[in-house]
Amino acid sequence: MAPPRDCPCHSILRDRLRYAACCGPIHAGTRKAETPKR
Repeated sequence: MAPPRDCPCHSILRDRLRYAACCGPIHAGTRKAETPKR
């Protein structure tokens, strides 16, 4: 399971569903973040 900091999405309370849709697969380990870390 990837740490939240590895996810390029922002965890904003009002955008919880968007965050989950974007980072859910990353945290599940099924895919990597689409945006490379800089």
